[in-house]
Amino acid sequence: MSLITYRGGRYFFMEQLQNQEAQRMHSRIENMRRLASLTLASLALLPSPAIAAPDYAKPITANNPHLEAVKGEHTSNVPALPSAPDLPVPQGKHLELCVADEKAVYHDSEAQVEKVVSDSKAMGATCWRVMLKLKYLQENGWSRFDLMQKVLDQNGLKTNITLNMNGAGQSDAEIARDVTEVVTHYPEGAITDLAYGNEPNITGTDPCDYRRQYDIAEQAVHELDPNIKMVNGTVTAYGGPLYYLQREMECPGTYGGPLYADAIGINPYQFIGPPTDPNPPDNSFGVGSLGAYSSWLAEQYLAGRVQTRQGLEPRIVAQEFAYWQDTRGKKNDPNVSYAHRQRYLDPQIAADYYQQALGQFCAYPDVGRVTLYELQAQEVTAPTDWESGQEDQNGQPLPSYFAIQGYKQNHPECFVNDSMWLPHPMSSRRPGRIAIKYPVPQVIGQEQQPTT
Repeated sequence: MSLITYRGGRYFFMEQLQNQEAQRMHSRIENMRRLASLTLASLALLPSPAIAAPDYAKPITANNPHLEAVKGEHTSNVPALPSAPDLPVPQGKHLELCVADEKAVYHDSEAQVEKVVSDSKAMGATCWRVMLKLKYLQENGWSRFDLMQKVLDQNGLKTNITLNMNGAGQSDAEIARDVTEVVTHYPEGAITDLAYGNEPNITGTDPCDYRRQYDIAEQAVHELDPNIKMVNGTVTAYGGPLYYLQREMECPGTYGGPLYADAIGINPYQFIGPPTDPNPPDNSFGVGSLGAYSSWLAEQYLAGRVQTRQGLEPRIVAQEFAYWQDTRGKKNDPNVSYAHRQRYLDPQIAADYYQQALGQFCAYPDVGRVTLYELQAQEVTAPTDWESGQEDQNGQPLPSYFAIQGYKQNHPECFVNDSMWLPHPMSSRRPGRIAIKYPVPQVIGQEQQPTT
């Protein structure tokens, strides 16, 4: 995530924006609490009893010695999830579970990379998102990425690439050259899809310039290997993602015609509150807003602004998703910024939220992927650093690890174990299909104008 955002021609530090948003959210919550307290007192009502957290199962430890230590008190059978009205019904096999972990890609020893990938597979992941920073590649070569690919191949996990262009040349010729180098370096069939750029809506990249860059990259990939799928956008929940994508799709295409994309990516971070909330208090878009995103994308497709090379409607992929988990006392650390302290969750609450989030992803058949960012707890080097892994700093699984694993095992009707790009329920979306309408949160309509 970037520390700088671009709004209405101005740059702002993300930390400043997050603090302002958190302070406003805190004020609203306190007002609601005071109102609720007065109402309860006047009606002589008692607070609701606490709801017991679910019991999570142990992970599958076969051929995975790193997870043997968690045996013991956990049951050997994954319990069925209790029925709940806020957990949507899965809509057929369409979702693949991926992991992204930049510490493994760029810093870890080979033994640690093997552990992280093995743990990811045992959790239920079938693919891995490699954030390939072109500036790093140009300065350091292919050794780290080749190591990552070797371990992924050994574990049978599919690879998807995100090209991070920050610091790299972005002229037409440079983009075509760099994309060609990446695509031709990997053996044929080694990568399933390639996303161009990461969170361009908060890096100061003009939507029309991003459209130009993406068109150059998409055309190069299509000519080199038409079997590689292309992901556009990968916008973050902050910075008006739908407004940014709308502007991009309305820009003149580099080659004329619609925007060609097999999927539109978004990082639906929603750190405060449950993932079923369509209007998250800490940003403009979250997991609970997926219905609005789906409706919006269908409208763009039917308007002829975006489609796959085969004339189908693009799918939705969540390229990054995480909750911050407080395993080191950061929530009560006065040295940590106010905005960050509000986002740290008790690991048990985070586990509940992850299950609810997977229920949301399963509910929409046009969502093809959710990528968990990241697996291992990242090294905290500053008071404002955040951590979102499914393992603690000692490499032991957190409750969210079991929650994710248990949800996938209990819902085989939702998850694919091969590839999201194989025939799926959305393959029948052809021109003329009636757009599915979901409730659009009010905030989505408000963000159609830039914040000044």
